[in-house]
Amino acid sequence: MPIAEQSSVELNDRRMAVMSDLTECLTQAEVAIARMDVAALEQHCERQFALCREWVAAQSDQKAVSDNPPLLGSELENTAQRLHYRTRVHAALLRRMRRAILVLENMSVGPTSPYAAPVASGEMPSRTRS
Repeated sequence: MPIAEQSSVELNDRRMAVMSDLTECLTQAEVAIARMDVAALEQHCERQFALCREWVAAQSDQKAVSDNPPLLGSELENTAQRLHYRTRVHAALLRRMRRAILVLENMSVGPTSPYAAPVASGEMPSRTRS
């Protein structure tokens, strides 16, 4: 096997390992989001950043070997699809968590204006016409 092909195969294996690790990390982070475990979520984010940097390095190495990356194998393609799905789920959970935090923040601030005085029974509130 020529060196260029061997390097290409090794790079594909490296890319697949990074994608698998990232998929697993996203899955674990989803649990942290559901539990609103900020410390665990921060650890997973740091791991995701490291894996993304590793992915960029693998991509640049792939381009150095050849301008035309080899066709993706079915296993690599399946891993890429799982990663894409996990990324979409992760983003949706983060949006939901952000909304929940905003609701809690708004509740802690309290109402912006005092409530109107209740109307005594039997009285109808007055309406003004313009």
